[in-house]
This record gives sequence, C-alpha cells and structure tokens, in this order.
Amino acid sequence: MNVLKKKGIIMILAAVLLLAAGLAGCSNGTSGSADSKKSGGKNGGFELTYWVGPDGLDEYEQSVVDEYNELYPEHPIKLVTMPEGEGGELMAAMMSGTAPDVLILAYGEIEKFAYAGALRPMDEFFDSWDDYKNINQDMVEKFKLNGNRYALPAGEYAMGFFYNKKNFEAAGITPPESWTWEDLMKTSEKLTKPEDGQYGFALNWGQWADWWFNMFVWGAGGDLTKAGPDGELIPTFTDPAVIKAAQFYRDLKESKSIQTDMSSKLDQLQQDFASGKASIIYHGIDDVKKFVQLGMNPDDFGVLPIPEGPAGVNPTQVGGSAYVIHSKVPEEKIDALTKYYELASSKKFYEGKIEYFQDQGFSLTNTLPRTDIDTDKYFADTAPDILKAMENSSGNGKLSCYGSSVVSQFIDQAVQKMFVDTDLDIEKVFAEAEKEANKQAIPEYNKTIK
Repeated sequence: MNVLKKKGIIMILAAVLLLAAGLAGCSNGTSGSADSKKSGGKNGGFELTYWVGPDGLDEYEQSVVDEYNELYPEHPIKLVTMPEGEGGELMAAMMSGTAPDVLILAYGEIEKFAYAGALRPMDEFFDSWDDYKNINQDMVEKFKLNGNRYALPAGEYAMGFFYNKKNFEAAGITPPESWTWEDLMKTSEKLTKPEDGQYGFALNWGQWADWWFNMFVWGAGGDLTKAGPDGELIPTFTDPAVIKAAQFYRDLKESKSIQTDMSSKLDQLQQDFASGKASIIYHGIDDVKKFVQLGMNPDDFGVLPIPEGPAGVNPTQVGGSAYVIHSKVPEEKIDALTKYYELASSKKFYEGKIEYFQDQGFSLTNTLPRTDIDTDKYFADTAPDILKAMENSSGNGKLSCYGSSVVSQFIDQAVQKMFVDTDLDIEKVFAEAEKEANKQAIPEYNKTIK
C-alpha cells in the first residue's frame, strides 16, 4: 500500500479504484454479463459480475458489496477473480457482452470506448438520481460527448510542480502563487549551481514524453489531437501550440537549467529531486510518497501551481477512474447496476472509506468526486498546497490528448528527436511524426469508431 509519512501520521495515496480500472483492462473477457444471466440471486434473479484482483477487495469495499447484497439479494454482486497474467481485449469483451457488469475504467479509456459505441450514456440514470446534485459536475463534464454523459467519476489525481523548499530558501526565492513559463525558466536558472551539482528543473523529455509534453501544449493554447464529428482521431501535431511547447523545451535545454545527463529517466529524476540535486519536478500528486521512500523529508517539499503558458492558461493534468455502463449490459440489469453505483458513490461510502483508513493511521489524498465532503474535517492532515492542487484539478483538469494510446509513440519520437538534435526544424519533425501516425496507426483505430 502506498504510504507517505507526514507530521506524525501516514497518508495513503489512494488508488484502489484505479487498480480496479487496470484489472478491467487486462482481463480476458470471461465470466461477464452473458454468463451472469445463467445463475442468479434469490427468487430467480440474476447476478452482477465484478472483476477483482487475486487479493480481492479491501475490507471496507468488501463490506459495501456485502451491504448491497443484503439489500438486493435477488441480484447480488458476484466477485470474479481474474488470474494474473491473463490477456485479452477489454473492447472485445464489452462488445461481445462478456465484460463485467460493474465496470470501472481509467480516465484515458472512457472517451475512446464511448466513441466506439461500447458505452451506454448515463444521462437517464443521472437525471433520475436525487443524490446526483452532490456529484462534482466538473468531473462529470470531462466525459460529456455529443451531449451525453458517459461516466460517474470514482476518484481523481492531479499532476503538480513540486519544489525543494531548502533550495528555494537558499536561493532567496519565494514560492510563487502564480507564475509563467518565463518565470519557470528564470527560477530554474537561479536554482542551478553547477559547482554543487544542483540544477533547476527535472524535465522528463524522454520517457513517456507525450504525457509530460501535453501540459505545455495546452498552456500554449492547443492540443496534439482532436476528435472529429464522429469521434474519429485527427492528429494536430503541427498546431502552433505544439511548436511553441517544443521550442520551450529547447529553450530550457539551452538555458542549462535542466539535468545535464540527457539519458536520465523518471526514476533518476525522482532521485535527483529527493536528494536536492533537482529543485523542481513535474510529478503526480498521487505518488509523492516516492520522494519519502527515496529519503526526502516530507517537510522539505511543496507544490507550486501550474505555470501559465503563452495562451495565458494553465490546465492541470489529471488522471483517475470512473464507473461506466457498457453497451451490452442487458436492460433488465441496469436498475440493479445503478443501485450499486449509487451506494458506492454515496457520501456514506466516501466518508466511511476515509474513516476506515484514518482508523489505521491513513488519510486519503486524491480528489473525491463529491462536493459535500467536509474537507476541513477529513483532510486536516493534508498539506495545504497539496490540497489546493487537488481542488484545482476538478475544475481546471484536462486528460491526455484524445486517442493518446494510439499516437503516443509518434509524439514521443518527435519530442525526443527535436530535443536531442536542436538543428532540426521543429515543425518538420512533428509533420513527419504525424505522417507516420496517419500511415501506421490512426486508420486502424478509426475503423473501430461507429
């Protein structure tokens, strides 16, 4: 379990629902909706299937499933353990009706499945659910496509700019409440001390480059892809915002305020930050325990706001998971399924979950999808700057570019190529990457779109 010790307590960086989303994505398509119609609950009812990992659910989540089964014995939830290492395509399972009834997807998968016709809109459920008014609408709106809402958020995490407090203090720098790309570069330059082996900004330009690069493209007012009228994937690699973001990468390199070892991957950059060698790093708030594991005192780092780009905006990059209804769930199961979603999304559930972990010395730190949770009560031990970043993510958060799983390798290659060889024309590099994406990957993906 991921933990972070801070001010005498241990904080859990909750990812239980994200784990469930991952399990759904790696299952082999057995024991789903079609099979669950054959055996059921009492009085000739049916079962709702729910895929879980080899270790099952934690004690609290199991108690919620048990509560549901007591309330609705005619259509209980059946936990189906999926063996580790099983392959298979979730899309195929969903379209064939063999995916689980209770289904949680990672944020990055929802748009793709919705456009492919694999998900059922949830508008009818939301409109008839009285407690829906307490669900964070900014989170729901992330998955509103063609006027329909497709997902009920279950938890969210954000990226943030972490800074080393000691390095800032030694350099006489006051942590900014707002700043720009230019400020980031100037601050990084001021924090760079080659004689001490210290540098300003740990820039992850090489590994999973598209994920880190996205935020800068958005700050410049554009995106790397877009969805067409029918959900088809359209690359926009040569959008002016992409070129501006790429040029900023080069400017950072030229300023000599980033790492000098250009082969450094994320694990090395994390080590650099934890040791004080790097002063700033763009990193997931859900995994700040990594720095503590590497020996950093949690009182020695904080979180800065996302710097504004040339477009005057600073979207926060977010990830998370959400409940969905796949299109092959039989009509007679919808009411039972949404009753479980109501229970698992209730104020009682989330407060109980928080209290369950607090009783064990833990505290949740990801952004909750409800607006009626008393954050002062339940997040009292969460650092204020981390809490602020969590709150900002709900209204200012953006996902990866549309179809990122299809085009990420081409974006990665373009970022790496133009960054290593600064004599190359940036626009030509990205134009070539777009050409290859259109040739090798995008047509096959677009065939799956209805």
